[in-house]
Amino acid sequence: AMSYYVGTANQNYGGKYYRLTDDIDLGARWTIDADGNATLNSGKAWTPMADFYGSGQQCFFGNFDGDNHTISGLYLNSGANYQGLFGGVRSAVIENVGLVDSYIRGTYSIGGIVGTVIFREDDPNGRVSTIRNCYNKSTIIGHSFVGGIAGEISGRMVNIVDCYNEGEITAAIGGVGGLAGDAMSDVQIRNCYNTGTIIDNGSTGSSCAAGLLGSFAGTAAACYDAGSIEGPAANVNYWRGALIGNLDRSASLEGCYYLEDTAPAGIARMNTTETNIYEALPASREEMTSGKLAH
Repeated sequence: AMSYYVGTANQNYGGKYYRLTDDIDLGARWTIDADGNATLNSGKAWTPMADFYGSGQQCFFGNFDGDNHTISGLYLNSGANYQGLFGGVRSAVIENVGLVDSYIRGTYSIGGIVGTVIFREDDPNGRVSTIRNCYNKSTIIGHSFVGGIAGEISGRMVNIVDCYNEGEITAAIGGVGGLAGDAMSDVQIRNCYNTGTIIDNGSTGSSCAAGLLGSFAGTAAACYDAGSIEGPAANVNYWRGALIGNLDRSASLEGCYYLEDTAPAGIARMNTTETNIYEALPASREEMTSGKLAH
């Protein structure tokens, strides 16, 4: 019902607060063939809350609190952009929810929790969006701008805190990360991690892929990656880093670590002339599990 009212009935729920009171199984069941294509066998396909692609760029403005519950059995398989549990959010708070045992496939800006986070200077509902204590343990597939938490973050004043990905995240041409595929804005990320598999199938052009963020221009602190990056053999045009694929503008990283030997570097490409902190440090598995690395 909430998905319908946000996406179809043009309700943005600005200033409203919603809380889950139990785990939710949306009931979809599917099979995946040898080529990796999914077919829905029972249940219904999901329509994102705030279907940014199909409703005139409608966004969710409210507060959604999962109260530490999970959502499972979510199936979304389309050629649309801006797909996820939420399609588009703006000046919103989404917190305390996990997406598990689900399948999301689309084209651009595809995320487990949110497809896209946007920003407007004149937003009457305020300007800061926060995604807090959310996680993904599901399969997320897209063409580009694909992430376990958010596909694309194009808005300023966005906070991502205490979030993680353990799912398999795949992009056809890059722009993929465990947290977000593209976050080229004023994003503040803290205490987040990835242990999932990131698959970058890009074979031409400049392909950005990383355990945390495909492209990034914000601030990250106390984050780590212990996952893996897979795909065609890298060449000069492929920017694959354990933490960041393409780091741009005035970005900074502080106290961020990655499991050694999972990628050639913590940051694959530093396209910036700014003098900031870039702590993207390798660590052994023993160091990561012993508590020696302070966050």
